[in-house]
Amino acid sequence: MKIFKNYSFIIIISLSLIFFSSIVGQEGWYWQNPLPQGNNLHDVFFPFSNIGWAVGDYGTILYSDNGGASWVLQNSGTKNPLYSVYFTDAYNGWVVGLYGTILHTTDGGW
Repeated sequence: MKIFKNYSFIIIISLSLIFFSSIVGQEGWYWQNPLPQGNNLHDVFFPFSNIGWAVGDYGTILYSDNGGASWVLQNSGTKNPLYSVYFTDAYNGWVVGLYGTILHTTDGGW
């Protein structure tokens, strides 16, 4: 009877681990540190003192609305290195990069 109790305990623990891992598990790899990313940056532009963008390797575009205290990663749609960013206001901007990459936004990159 003692052997049966040991197997029951192992089965319960195993099922619990499987259930738990399916709840908190995630697919793929996610950047952890430094946040929000760790690619080389090549240019930064602030059309206003609190709103700005930075661009860099692997299509990195970062946005800040608090003067650079924190940054949010925006999707550029490319993996090409980006070298320069310019905005005429908080919505209209251009980014250029390697291989003739030219990106344009009319909504601040959102």
